[in-house]
Formats: sequence, C-alpha cells, structure tokens
Amino acid sequence: MRILLSNDDSLSSPFLLATAEALSKIGEVVIVVPAHEQSWIGRAYSRHKKLTLKSVDFFNFECHTIDGTPSDCVNIALNHLYKDALPDIIVSGMNIGHNVGFPLLLSSGTFAAAVEGASHNILSFALSKHLDKKHYDSCRLRHEQVPLELETTLKNACNHAALFIEKTAKGNPIKSSCIYNLNYPSQFDSSSEFKFCKIAKVKTPSFYKQNSEGNFEFQYAFGKALDNEVTDLFCIQNNIASYSKINLYDLV
Repeated sequence: MRILLSNDDSLSSPFLLATAEALSKIGEVVIVVPAHEQSWIGRAYSRHKKLTLKSVDFFNFECHTIDGTPSDCVNIALNHLYKDALPDIIVSGMNIGHNVGFPLLLSSGTFAAAVEGASHNILSFALSKHLDKKHYDSCRLRHEQVPLELETTLKNACNHAALFIEKTAKGNPIKSSCIYNLNYPSQFDSSSEFKFCKIAKVKTPSFYKQNSEGNFEFQYAFGKALDNEVTDLFCIQNNIASYSKINLYDLV
C-alpha cells in the first residue's frame, strides 16, 4: 500500500516522524508537507503566490516541502509529483491538538489535506491528538522535541491509527470520497476506549480577546455542543479516542 502523508504543522512538527514510522509498518510512505506551519488555514489555496517545491532529507523517507497550504501540498502531490503512481490512501497528521466538531472542523488544515485527497477520489484519513496545555505549548508553539512523558502515548496513538488505517483500507474501495477523522486523548494506550461517533454540532464561540490597546488576539475556546449525543467533542472531553466517517459529497 502506497501512502501519501501530509499535515498542517510542517516539516518541523515533532509528531511527523512518529506518524511516518508507524505508517511505514503498513505501507510505503511518501511525505509532502508545508514548509511552514499552516494551522487553522482550512481549505485555502495559494492563489497569489508562486510555490516552491523542495526535496528534503527526513530520516530516509522520500520527503518534499511546499511553501503553501496543506491543500496545496496534496493537490500538487497528486497532480504533479505522483500523478503516474498515485498513492492508495492519503493520511494527514498526526496533528498537534484535537480537531472536532462542525463547523470548526472546516478550519483545520489537517482535515483540509484529507478533504483534498477525498476530492481526488482517494480514501483519506485525518489524525489528531489532544494535548495537555504544557505539552501543547511545547510541541505546537515552540516545536520542541516530544518530551519523554508524551513519547509513549504519541507512539501508541500513531501505531493504533496505522492499524486502523490498514484494516479500514482493506474493507473499503481505495477509490473513495470518504474521510475518516480520528482523535486521540492526551493519554492513550492499548486498553483505552476507541469508538465510532458522530461529529458534534457546535456553536462557534468567541475566539478573540481584546487587549489593553483595543486590538483583538486569538484565544481558542471549546464551542458549545448543540446536541446531547456521544460525539467527537464529548469523547475528547472525556478522554475517549474516537473516529468519525464523512463522505465528502454528503457535505453538500
């Protein structure tokens, strides 16, 4: 199985190697990622910019960077880099932080890369991991190496995701517009609960606070769930790993 791996956290993501190594156990991995972090960029394309493609050395994986968005990366990979040998599946992530709830999910660069894969009729997966604040600040904001206390649970999540992907790919048509969105809690091991659930319907909260100068600064907040079902938002708030299945063309 040939796997295209992308993300929105760029080549400098401390989660990229663990994800690539886990996926290499189930198939041949090629990597195309943004040259710089592109979180919260959603489905943006770089319309007014000439993009640069670079081949880079990344732990013996075939790897390229593009100075654009996650959607740019997957689009260029499928239509230029690998058009003569298309990947069997697309994987985006493991994202630093969770990606749950509609419409907030549509803001995710991680989810957007998987949407781009599905729009090319290739089975796609978006992987995300919730983190405690101290680990989030370390990995997301400072892009430091994965601390030892996080390393085991990260590898557990990546290995679990790889096995889920392998099993799912065997049971689904490779030519598919389906996206599987997986979210792992801050702590995850072989005994952790993992369940299928719906994507939460979420009322978008205020994402901004006003500072003393009168300007507005981004500040993430959980949205308020508009349903009482067991959803991806419920699961991540209760330390449960989850997955949801989305058919791209059911969104319209």
